[in-house]
Amino acid sequence: MRSLHRIGLVALLATLAMPVATASAQSRTYGSGRPIPAPAPRGSWELQTRNPVAFDTGFRDGYAEGLNDARRRHRNDPFAESRYRSADHGFDRRFGSREAYRFRYRDGFESGYERGFRDGWRRW
Repeated sequence: MRSLHRIGLVALLATLAMPVATASAQSRTYGSGRPIPAPAPRGSWELQTRNPVAFDTGFRDGYAEGLNDARRRHRNDPFAESRYRSADHGFDRRFGSREAYRFRYRDGFESGYERGFRDGWRRW
């Protein structure tokens, strides 16, 4: 019986902590003061799993920008790039909603930028 109470208490505490973590993630800002984009709604299948084209396009764009920034000895800041901010390069309505495309594009852009930035520094 005690173990059931313990499990129930842990589940209750975990449930209560989730809104706090989500709210704090939405109110953070980057070092430059720009707000972090709001995360995709949880459980949204379209926003989280579709749009491989958006991810790939974002990755390629981010890789190129990260490589250029590293070669020019600029700071590591993918959020300052105009393509990251607009996040609609290559968008076509056949891919779904614009917001879903932007979410996946930014995800790919950040991954590509980090890899490109690392590769650019390694070549020096």
